[in-house]
Formats: sequence, C-alpha cells, structure tokens
Amino acid sequence: MRVIVKPEEDPKDVFLTCISHVANKSLKDKLSSVVDNVNKAAEEFNRNGMDKSFYRLNEHDNIAEKVTENEMVLVYTNRMAKKGAPGRSVYDKLKASAPQGICPLCGQRTVSTLDHYLPKARFPLLVVVPFNLVPACYDCNKLKRSTVPTTTEEQTLHPYYDDVTSVQWLFAEVVKGPPVSISFFVKDVDDWSDAMNARIKQHFNIYGLGSLYTSQAGAELANIRCQLKNILVKSNSEDVRDQLLDAFKTRNNNHRNSWGTAMYKAMADNEWFCNGGFKAK
Repeated sequence: MRVIVKPEEDPKDVFLTCISHVANKSLKDKLSSVVDNVNKAAEEFNRNGMDKSFYRLNEHDNIAEKVTENEMVLVYTNRMAKKGAPGRSVYDKLKASAPQGICPLCGQRTVSTLDHYLPKARFPLLVVVPFNLVPACYDCNKLKRSTVPTTTEEQTLHPYYDDVTSVQWLFAEVVKGPPVSISFFVKDVDDWSDAMNARIKQHFNIYGLGSLYTSQAGAELANIRCQLKNILVKSNSEDVRDQLLDAFKTRNNNHRNSWGTAMYKAMADNEWFCNGGFKAK
C-alpha cells in the first residue's frame, strides 16, 4: 500500500462547488440545506481516520427528511465525476495525487477512478468529501464493493491516514516447479499492534494482492530467465545470487513492500533457485 498526502480541499467548499450549477431551485435548496451536515460528517470522518476507527462511524440514515440518498449520490456522479461538471477539477486533482499514477491500494495498476473508502450508498454525506475519495484502479474500486467495517480489524488501509511503509511486512517464497513460481504472504510486524497487523492482512486479502503479485512475478521471471541462465553458464550460482540481491536492493530502496522487493529477496535467498531452479518452466 502506498501513502498519499491527505487532500487540503475544504469539504464544505467542495460540496458547494459541486452543487453550484444546479438549475432546479427546489433541488438546489434541498442540497444547500445539508451543507452543515456534510461538513460535520467530514469532520467526524477525519477524526476517526486519525484514530484508525472508521468502523465506529454510523451510517447516514437520517438525511431522507431533507434529501434522498440518490440525490446525494448524483452530486458525485453528475456534478463531480462527470466531465465538464463544476466539481471535476477537484476530481482530477485527487486522481492525480497518486505518485506516478499508480493505484495506492494495490501498488501495481494505473489509477483510473476514485474509490469511496466508505461507500456512497451507505454514507451519502461523504460522497464528495475529499478525505473519503481515494485514487484507485478499476479493479481495486470494484473488489472492495460496498462493504463497511464493523471492527478495527476489518478496516482496509487508507492511503491518507495509514503509513505502513517503514517496515517490511510483505514477503515471498519460491515454489519449486515445474513451473517455478513465486507466492506472496503477509507477516506480522512485532512492534505493531495486533489490530494493525490484522488490517494489513485484511487489505491484502480484500484486494486479492496474493494472486495479483504472483501473476506479475511470473511475467517478471519470464523476462529475466535468459539473463540468469547466461550468468550461471559463464560463472556460478553466487553471481546469480549477487545479481538478484542487487535487484532486491534497488527495489527495496524504492518501495519496501512492493511485490518486486519481496520477489527478488526470496529468489536470492533460495539456493535451489540460484543453482538453476529458475530454469524450470
């Protein structure tokens, strides 16, 4: 999971911008009547984000007296996400906040949309609150669906509030072939709480990162197999290991918990692999 700087846009201003072009006076009045509700919901979300307790937030079931859930959802779809919409500039800015345009949830695919950390259907007051909108790839956006955590352990990681990049928790192991493959797993960090370790595992599982990374590792192994063969023919297994360790160090310096970092470390540490096991197709 990658970290992103939390947006600075004021939630109230964003909401007002989104509804600024509503032509229907009755609808405009209805939406304007919940501005304070939106601001309060945003403040609660931010407080709970800082406390790692999103699961304590109550669903928004009390706005029907003013506006409907669907009317609020359309503020996002028609007045923020839609091209040419008054809030589109904020939408584009949030999408662009992901470093190198890479989805922070999987750390692999390209950002193509915004994901509502808490689903818009159940938290309609948060539909255009920047803190609740995370740049994401299409697959990650769909995988989480509309699930809402009920315990701290069920919470997936939030790129604006959770920084888990300082310590390695993603690891890999070589699976002997044929064909040789790489499997990935999460290991608890001793200095972190049980809750945080559980959240990392939840994130890993919800977004299907094990299978995604194994697939990517398979493609990477196919790309480097010829190079490793040549090194082994001209030299020995120690030079193969050194080549893999150099690749590990480069990737570890960039992203400690990337699949590439875990993959190259696992390959370098595996004697069977360095002695030619990588040739098993």
